[in-house]
Amino acid sequence: MGCSDFLDLKDVSKVYAIRAKDGSTQQIEVVHKVTQTVPEGQFVTVVGPSGCGKSTLLGMIAGLTPISSGQLLLKGRPITSPHPSLGMVFQEESIFPWMNAIENVSFGLEMQDVPKQQCRERAQDALNLVGLSGFEYSYPKELSGGMRQRVAIARALALDPDILLMDEPFAAVDPQTRMFISTELRRIWAATGKTILFITHDINEAVFLSQEIWVMSSRPGSVTETLKVDLPDERDISILGTDAFAHYTGHLWSVMRAEWETTQGSAEHMV
Repeated sequence: MGCSDFLDLKDVSKVYAIRAKDGSTQQIEVVHKVTQTVPEGQFVTVVGPSGCGKSTLLGMIAGLTPISSGQLLLKGRPITSPHPSLGMVFQEESIFPWMNAIENVSFGLEMQDVPKQQCRERAQDALNLVGLSGFEYSYPKELSGGMRQRVAIARALALDPDILLMDEPFAAVDPQTRMFISTELRRIWAATGKTILFITHDINEAVFLSQEIWVMSSRPGSVTETLKVDLPDERDISILGTDAFAHYTGHLWSVMRAEWETTQGSAEHMV
């Protein structure tokens, strides 16, 4: 894996103007001065309470949501719009139900005017990588929820982005399937050397997947802690029962509980 910082966030903030019933507007800050770096080839996960701005932060990095202030730099250049170097996998199912798996994975390549034969070859390689060889001509209704998300991951990988941005991609699948897919994602990450920035509410998932975890505060979301995860690169579900894994999850639960209690206290004070 590389070690240079090639994604830089410098005092990144997001403010929305919310219109009230009386026609007035109120400025609501959702993300507050996030300054972080992501080294090339790293697996970084962002956790935090609901509504803290995790998805907004990812949307800004993806170039889908304009920043209000600060700087977002990829290899030293500002991110101002969606870019081929940035691949996105959404929480909601985003594959097309009228296309089979290989057609779905080929779609983004076709939009880039990649020759048809090359599209199919790259789509096939991506499907093989995510473990869907043999399901190329299956339609989404014929696949499980976990398999459909693997098609979405394959579609992003086929475009060969520098960074894979993933917004709670496994939220809709059951916990058991979720852990097995996480194991597959670790394998894919190791095989490709891609940089991954991953959003989740699941603390076990965050520790299992990551080399580094950013903990965000309640809104306006800021990164209050950066946790390095010193676990073996080769991970499977057996690691869930280890003392080291329990140490990291226990620490994160403590941090999240303290944040929740602070938020509750602030809310009660306002009543």
